[in-house]
Amino acid sequence: MSPIEIWKMIFDGKCSWVCFKNGTCVTVDNFDSNVLEEAKNILDSNGSVHAGTASGDFTVNTLENGQGWIVTYSCPNIYSFVSKADMEEGVVDFIVGVVGRTNRQKDAESKIAVFESKFSKST
Repeated sequence: MSPIEIWKMIFDGKCSWVCFKNGTCVTVDNFDSNVLEEAKNILDSNGSVHAGTASGDFTVNTLENGQGWIVTYSCPNIYSFVSKADMEEGVVDFIVGVVGRTNRQKDAESKIAVFESKFSKST
């Protein structure tokens, strides 16, 4: 599965979100905002890794469908997908987390969006 397919499975119908080139997903809580601009602002504020700070911390969660892992960070709006197909068999969570964090850093620098999903709050 592609990162976009993973994020659709997790977030569609729940919130607005943007997928960036390296698989980073940023969720946007503000229903009235420009989703892409808000996601880029969140990456500006929270996407870069700074040594010795919480920005470098991560948690690795294995997907139930066996397709890979979701890496979460101190910012609750930023997620990374790491595909099982891109990793060696038996890889440890720490390596998966470092790969996800590296991809997040790349997306924070480039901010190249590949997909945007806007959630509309029903009235």
